[in-house]
Amino acid sequence: MNTDATPVDILANVNRVLCQALPQDLPSSIFADAAAVTIDPTNSTLCIANAGLPHPLYMSRRTGDVERITSSGMIPGIFDNEMYRPATDTEMTLEDGDTLLLYTDGLNEAINDQNELFYVGQIRDIMLRCVDQDSAALLNHLVDAVQTFSKPDHSWDDLTLLGIDKI
Repeated sequence: MNTDATPVDILANVNRVLCQALPQDLPSSIFADAAAVTIDPTNSTLCIANAGLPHPLYMSRRTGDVERITSSGMIPGIFDNEMYRPATDTEMTLEDGDTLLLYTDGLNEAINDQNELFYVGQIRDIMLRCVDQDSAALLNHLVDAVQTFSKPDHSWDDLTLLGIDKI
Protein backbone atom coordinates (compact mmCIF):
# COMPACT_ATOMS: atom_id res chain seq x y z
CA MET A 1 0.00 0.00 0.00
CA ASN A 2 1.27 3.46 -0.89
CA THR A 3 1.38 5.46 2.35
CA ASP A 4 1.86 8.70 0.38
CA ALA A 5 -1.49 8.37 -1.38
CA THR A 6 -3.81 11.33 -0.94
CA PRO A 7 -7.57 10.89 -0.49
CA VAL A 8 -8.03 11.93 -4.15
CA ASP A 9 -5.54 9.20 -5.17
CA ILE A 10 -7.47 6.67 -3.09
CA LEU A 11 -10.80 7.62 -4.66
CA ALA A 12 -9.32 7.50 -8.16
CA ASN A 13 -8.08 3.97 -7.41
CA VAL A 14 -11.49 2.97 -6.04
CA ASN A 15 -13.05 4.32 -9.25
CA ARG A 16 -10.63 2.33 -11.42
CA VAL A 17 -11.33 -0.91 -9.52
CA LEU A 18 -15.11 -0.39 -9.61
CA CYS A 19 -15.12 0.43 -13.32
CA GLN A 20 -13.24 -2.80 -14.02
CA ALA A 21 -15.39 -4.92 -11.69
CA LEU A 22 -18.91 -3.64 -12.35
CA PRO A 23 -20.94 -4.69 -15.40
CA GLN A 24 -21.27 -1.99 -18.05
CA ASP A 25 -25.07 -2.35 -18.13
CA LEU A 26 -25.55 -1.68 -14.42
CA PRO A 27 -28.73 0.39 -13.88
CA SER A 28 -27.98 4.06 -13.19
CA SER A 29 -30.04 3.85 -9.99
CA ILE A 30 -27.37 1.61 -8.46
CA PHE A 31 -24.36 3.53 -7.25
CA ALA A 32 -22.15 4.05 -4.23
CA ASP A 33 -20.80 7.25 -2.85
CA ALA A 34 -17.58 7.40 -0.89
CA ALA A 35 -15.12 9.53 1.01
CA ALA A 36 -11.46 8.98 1.73
CA VAL A 37 -9.69 10.39 4.76
CA THR A 38 -6.04 10.34 5.71
CA ILE A 39 -4.84 11.34 9.15
CA ASP A 40 -1.33 12.39 10.10
CA PRO A 41 -1.15 12.03 13.88
CA THR A 42 2.30 13.62 14.09
CA ASN A 43 0.98 17.06 13.13
CA SER A 44 -2.75 16.54 13.81
CA THR A 45 -3.79 17.05 10.20
CA LEU A 46 -6.65 15.40 8.43
CA CYS A 47 -7.12 15.35 4.67
CA ILE A 48 -10.46 14.42 3.09
CA ALA A 49 -11.89 13.99 -0.39
CA ASN A 50 -15.59 13.41 -0.89
CA ALA A 51 -17.21 11.55 -3.76
CA GLY A 52 -20.96 11.97 -3.57
CA LEU A 53 -21.68 11.92 0.17
CA PRO A 54 -23.46 14.87 1.78
CA HIS A 55 -20.94 17.52 2.80
CA PRO A 56 -19.12 16.40 5.95
CA LEU A 57 -19.38 18.64 8.99
CA TYR A 58 -16.42 19.77 11.10
CA MET A 59 -16.95 20.98 14.67
CA SER A 60 -14.34 22.95 16.58
CA ARG A 61 -14.66 22.40 20.32
CA ARG A 62 -12.58 25.54 21.01
CA THR A 63 -14.75 27.92 18.97
CA GLY A 64 -18.03 26.00 19.07
CA ASP A 65 -18.38 26.45 15.30
CA VAL A 66 -19.67 23.83 12.87
CA GLU A 67 -18.68 24.20 9.23
CA ARG A 68 -19.49 22.28 6.08
CA ILE A 69 -16.61 20.85 4.09
CA THR A 70 -17.92 21.66 0.65
CA SER A 71 -15.41 19.90 -1.58
CA SER A 72 -17.23 17.15 -3.43
CA GLY A 73 -16.56 15.12 -6.54
CA MET A 74 -18.13 12.48 -8.74
CA ILE A 75 -19.29 9.17 -7.32
CA PRO A 76 -16.92 6.31 -8.16
CA GLY A 77 -17.63 3.50 -10.58
CA ILE A 78 -19.65 5.40 -13.18
CA PHE A 79 -16.98 6.94 -15.42
CA ASP A 80 -13.62 5.51 -16.40
CA ASN A 81 -10.48 7.23 -15.15
CA GLU A 82 -10.23 9.54 -18.16
CA MET A 83 -13.64 11.08 -17.39
CA TYR A 84 -13.63 10.66 -13.59
CA ARG A 85 -13.12 13.84 -11.61
CA PRO A 86 -12.78 13.22 -7.87
CA ALA A 87 -13.06 15.99 -5.34
CA THR A 88 -10.06 18.00 -4.40
CA ASP A 89 -8.29 17.21 -1.15
CA THR A 90 -9.32 19.39 1.77
CA GLU A 91 -6.75 19.54 4.54
CA MET A 92 -7.34 20.79 8.06
CA THR A 93 -5.50 20.86 11.35
CA LEU A 94 -7.42 19.37 14.24
CA GLU A 95 -7.31 20.53 17.83
CA ASP A 96 -8.16 18.48 20.90
CA GLY A 97 -11.90 17.83 21.05
CA ASP A 98 -12.61 18.59 17.39
CA THR A 99 -14.98 16.26 15.53
CA LEU A 100 -15.46 15.42 11.87
CA LEU A 101 -18.86 13.95 10.96
CA LEU A 102 -19.42 11.98 7.76
CA TYR A 103 -22.90 10.65 7.00
CA THR A 104 -25.01 9.22 4.22
CA ASP A 105 -28.14 10.88 2.86
CA GLY A 106 -30.31 8.63 5.02
CA LEU A 107 -29.70 11.21 7.75
CA ASN A 108 -30.38 14.53 6.03
CA GLU A 109 -33.13 13.12 3.78
CA ALA A 110 -35.18 11.40 6.49
CA ILE A 111 -38.84 12.52 6.22
CA ASN A 112 -41.42 13.15 8.94
CA ASP A 113 -45.24 12.96 8.87
CA GLN A 114 -45.44 16.47 7.37
CA ASN A 115 -43.06 15.40 4.55
CA GLU A 116 -40.33 17.67 5.94
CA LEU A 117 -36.67 16.73 5.68
CA PHE A 118 -34.29 16.30 8.59
CA TYR A 119 -32.09 19.08 7.29
CA VAL A 120 -28.45 19.97 7.87
CA GLY A 121 -29.38 22.76 10.30
CA GLN A 122 -30.86 20.17 12.65
CA ILE A 123 -27.70 18.09 12.41
CA ARG A 124 -25.61 21.18 13.16
CA ASP A 125 -27.78 22.04 16.19
CA ILE A 126 -27.32 18.55 17.61
CA MET A 127 -23.57 18.77 17.04
CA LEU A 128 -23.45 22.07 18.94
CA ARG A 129 -25.40 20.56 21.85
CA CYS A 130 -22.81 17.76 21.92
CA VAL A 131 -19.73 19.99 21.68
CA ASP A 132 -18.35 18.67 25.00
CA GLN A 133 -19.03 15.01 24.17
CA ASP A 134 -17.17 12.51 22.03
CA SER A 135 -18.37 11.39 18.61
CA ALA A 136 -19.88 8.15 20.00
CA ALA A 137 -22.31 10.22 22.08
CA LEU A 138 -22.92 12.54 19.12
CA LEU A 139 -23.78 9.63 16.83
CA ASN A 140 -26.20 8.22 19.42
CA HIS A 141 -27.93 11.62 19.71
CA LEU A 142 -28.20 11.89 15.92
CA VAL A 143 -29.68 8.39 15.52
CA ASP A 144 -32.18 9.03 18.34
CA ALA A 145 -33.16 12.39 16.83
CA VAL A 146 -33.68 11.09 13.29
CA GLN A 147 -35.66 8.09 14.53
CA THR A 148 -37.89 10.37 16.62
CA PHE A 149 -38.27 12.77 13.69
CA SER A 150 -39.06 10.20 10.99
CA LYS A 151 -42.36 8.71 9.99
CA PRO A 152 -43.07 5.51 11.95
CA ASP A 153 -43.38 3.55 8.70
CA HIS A 154 -40.44 5.32 7.06
CA SER A 155 -38.59 2.81 4.93
CA TRP A 156 -35.01 3.76 5.63
CA ASP A 157 -32.57 4.79 3.08
CA ASP A 158 -29.11 3.83 4.21
CA LEU A 159 -28.11 5.50 7.47
CA THR A 160 -24.39 5.43 8.04
CA LEU A 161 -22.59 7.79 10.39
CA LEU A 162 -18.89 8.13 11.10
CA GLY A 163 -17.43 10.46 13.70
CA ILE A 164 -13.71 11.17 13.98
CA ASP A 165 -12.45 12.86 17.14
CA LYS A 166 -9.12 14.48 17.87
CA ILE A 167 -8.21 13.38 21.38
